Amino acid sequence: STFASLLYFLPSPSSHLLGFSKQARDLSTPSDPQSRYLDFICHQPLTTSTSQVFQGTPIKDVALKDVPGVGDVALGKMKEANIDTAEKLIGQFLLNGRDEEKMSSWLEQVCEIRPQDTKKISQALGDKAKKVVEH
Repeated sequence: STFASLLYFLPSPSSHLLGFSKQARDLSTPSDPQSRYLDFICHQPLTTSTSQVFQGTPIKDVALKDVPGVGDVALGKMKEANIDTAEKLIGQFLLNGRDEEKMSSWLEQVCEIRPQDTKKISQALGDKAKKVVEH
């Protein structure tokens, strides 16, 4: 199958981290439909998600805009509610008893942030709080 053949080309842990191995690129030919897919994959840089950065960074070093779910609009609305740092935001999460649903409601009611964003924010805060409390 196509999927199985692609798995063959996955790099070993010691391979270069920016894509498939050189062998995979050399084996694909321009006339092969899979070659376009392999070429695309081989040239895509690895990215770190906002969530991974947020979870791996001490809260004192996180900018409010770097909290998953916080866009420009939410950022402005939070600042109007006197939440201008990630530390204050997680503090509000703690005041809400580390309850993601309560935090989502607070963000919707007080900051007037969209429900889909409040869920992302609350989940990120919940995950962050678990890491802090468990360590």
